[in-house]
Amino acid sequence: AAIVSPLAGAQPVAATTPTWNLLTTIASTTGTFAALSCPTTTTCFAVGKTASSTGVAATTTTSGASWKTLTLPPAAGDLDAVTCSSVDDCFVAGKTTAGAGLILATTDGGTAWTTDKLPSGTKNVLAISCPTAVLCVAGRSGGGVLMTADGGSVWSLRQASVTGQPTVSFSHIDCPTSLVCYADGNPSGDGSAWVTVPSPTLGSVWRTITGFDLGGFPEPWSFGSISCPGRSVCYITAVSTFGLGDGEFGVFAVTGGGSTVTFVSVGSDLQNKSGTPGPIACASETTCWAFLAVRKGSTAAVPTPYETTNGTTWTASTVPSTAKGIVALACASQGTCDAVGPEVSGTAVVGLAAAAA
Repeated sequence: AAIVSPLAGAQPVAATTPTWNLLTTIASTTGTFAALSCPTTTTCFAVGKTASSTGVAATTTTSGASWKTLTLPPAAGDLDAVTCSSVDDCFVAGKTTAGAGLILATTDGGTAWTTDKLPSGTKNVLAISCPTAVLCVAGRSGGGVLMTADGGSVWSLRQASVTGQPTVSFSHIDCPTSLVCYADGNPSGDGSAWVTVPSPTLGSVWRTITGFDLGGFPEPWSFGSISCPGRSVCYITAVSTFGLGDGEFGVFAVTGGGSTVTFVSVGSDLQNKSGTPGPIACASETTCWAFLAVRKGSTAAVPTPYETTNGTTWTASTVPSTAKGIVALACASQGTCDAVGPEVSGTAVVGLAAAAA
């Protein structure tokens, strides 16, 4: 049975806490970015959309200090997800300017892109994860899981729905190995998570992970993002504004392949406040960074990064005030992370600096 227990919250920021620095600002004329993938400590890819809702992609080979805009097929519209298994091999997911589902692939670091053929009727592709350069699983709007085992030449619909939830859409998917995938979403406004059941074809069978409550009472959650650094462990950022106390915000740890769920609170008392669960990225099964933001009244939400080095205790730090929010995060190692979010004149790119001596 799943076990849920509130644990100690975030610890005070120590003098040696790693700091986040503003690396650069990508002008608003380039576009806004929604997803980020960093296959190495120096190379990252970011995707999103322009003001006219056409697709935009950019890459850095300088750990985020400078970015080069990539040329995409003209039909590319809003782009929601990117996953890169190497500096050459990436898949990008979203929709076309006409609203159809879209998956793009590159094998040369973004110089050339192939538009993959998707099953008929596929709408916006919201999430994608590729545990290898040729094996990928993607989630589409309206429900359904897409899978390719040949690098995108053929995509097939592996599951039309999750049992009992025929229209569920996966917001995020993470496949830590070629044998298992995890996903999260917010059907009917309440956070849920799923894990694949072992089967000959990855993504064909899923089961709902249970235990997302506090003290045994049902708790409506809003899930932000999921990161699965190992076959049996995942972390999910979450905010609740109803239930015990005045609400909690923190991170769920899903272990044992989905059999055990533990909530680590990094804050509570959301009365007269609203919380936003942000992105999360893990460099190992116990080392992760997560972003959460809290807004009080009409004040702007403040994005706060939290780090864990043991999987249970999360330590708060800060990002430059220039960044008004953090929407995407990628960590090639625990000490090398990039994050992007909106700022006054475009998209702020912030990076993690090494801990002080």
